[in-house]
Amino acid sequence: MNVQRIETYATPIWITNLDSLIPFQNAMIDEIERQRKEADDSIKQKSNRNGWHSDLRILENPVFKPLRTILQDLSRKILVDYGANAEDRVFRFAGWANVHDKGGYNVSHVHPGSWISGSFYLKVPEGAGRLFFEDPRQATRMEHIPLLPERNNEPMRARGKFNIIPKEMMVVMFPGWFEHGVEDCECEQRISIAFNITPVQIRQGQLDQLRKLENKSK
Repeated sequence: MNVQRIETYATPIWITNLDSLIPFQNAMIDEIERQRKEADDSIKQKSNRNGWHSDLRILENPVFKPLRTILQDLSRKILVDYGANAEDRVFRFAGWANVHDKGGYNVSHVHPGSWISGSFYLKVPEGAGRLFFEDPRQATRMEHIPLLPERNNEPMRARGKFNIIPKEMMVVMFPGWFEHGVEDCECEQRISIAFNITPVQIRQGQLDQLRKLENKSK
C-alpha cells in the first residue's frame, strides 16, 4: 500500500556564520563590557537571569555598524525565503547586549510584534549553554508516543525542545513568535547580541525617503 506523508506547519530557523566580522569582534566585546560597567544593572533585566541586559539601541553605536549593515541585508533575504514581501518595506532594528555570568540563563519567552528575531554570538566559551526552542504546537505536550532517539533529534520530528549549540560569530534568526530560551551558562561569561526586526509603517511616497535613510545608516 502506498502511503503519502505530508509535512505540515514547519517553523524555520536560519543559521549562518558572520566570519567577516571577526576583525571587529574584540572591539564589540570591549564596548559591551564598557557599557555594563557604566550602567545600572538593576534596571536591565528582561528574560535574562544572572547577567546584564543593555538598552535596545546597541546597534546604533558606531562600533556595531558592521553588524547592523550585514543584518539589514540578511534580514531581507530571510524574509523573502520565509515568503514575505520585503521589497516595499523599511525595517526598524532593536538590538541589545546579553551578558550571562556563570549560572546565567534566559527564561523561555517570545518577542511580541517582531517579524524576525535573532541572536549573534560574540563570546561562547565551552559550557556556555544551548539555545533552545519550545515546540509551538501546544497539543504535542499531551503526546506520549515514545519516539526513537534518532527521530526525536531531527528538526522535523522533534517534540518538546529543539536545541542549537551556539558558536562564536554565529547568528541564529527565527520568527519573533517562536518561543525560546537559553540554558544555564556553566562558563564564566557568555556574550551575545539579540535583535528584533519589525516593519516601519509608511504612507505612499515615503518609501524612497526612508530607504535613503536606511542606506545612509549602513
